Amino acid sequence: MVWCSIQSIGWLVRLDPKTGDAKTFDPPGTTSIKGIDIDGDDNIWFAEYWGSFIGKYDQHKGSFDTYTPPTPFAMPYGVTVNRKTGDVWYSDLNGNFVSKFSPATGKFDEFPFPTPQASPRFIGVDAKNGRVWFTEAMQDKVGYVEMGQGK
Repeated sequence: MVWCSIQSIGWLVRLDPKTGDAKTFDPPGTTSIKGIDIDGDDNIWFAEYWGSFIGKYDQHKGSFDTYTPPTPFAMPYGVTVNRKTGDVWYSDLNGNFVSKFSPATGKFDEFPFPTPQASPRFIGVDAKNGRVWFTEAMQDKVGYVEMGQGK
């Protein structure tokens, strides 16, 4: 299956490339889904930009869950899942953070940018070493967060 979002109305779309059939999903409270990714359990994680939360669609149960970051008025943009750890990473445009959410503990960790108004947007996990790569859209930079012993 191929998944995408319709940012302007906050829907998720699932497309079956074999049949061409598409199904739309309207998660509660969404108006502007930006990024999406799929975890190791086939859950669809998404970043709700204007609603200031990240969400999960459990394909097996057919249910939605939402998680509100600690930063008020966060604007989650890109989202990615570290399939080795299960952690969900997202860029917070308004808070100027790269943030991690642990579904196992329900805990958020925020990593502020040293660059003012970095405007983080796109994000991805390097499967080999676990680095979380991000863009600083307003500063024309690319960087990474590296988690590990003492880092």
